[in-house]
Amino acid sequence: MTKVSATPWLDAILGYDYQAYSGSDAVLVITQKSEDVHALFGQIATTSNLVPDLKLAARFSLQRPERRRERDGLECQRQI
Repeated sequence: MTKVSATPWLDAILGYDYQAYSGSDAVLVITQKSEDVHALFGQIATTSNLVPDLKLAARFSLQRPERRRERDGLECQRQI
């Protein structure tokens, strides 16, 4: 993440985020799934030089999930 003072009245923040997820369920036998998520984000915000005690900001985020692997799940059968 980096912060740049674009002007005396505006700050710009840019960054990159990576997260890895995986999951399954111990009670119900469901498909094991894992994915990686890459995200690019940015924000433009006013500084106190523009209006003291007020900060306005606009943010964007671009996320790209990628499934890593997938195993075949088994159907859950309930006995009564």
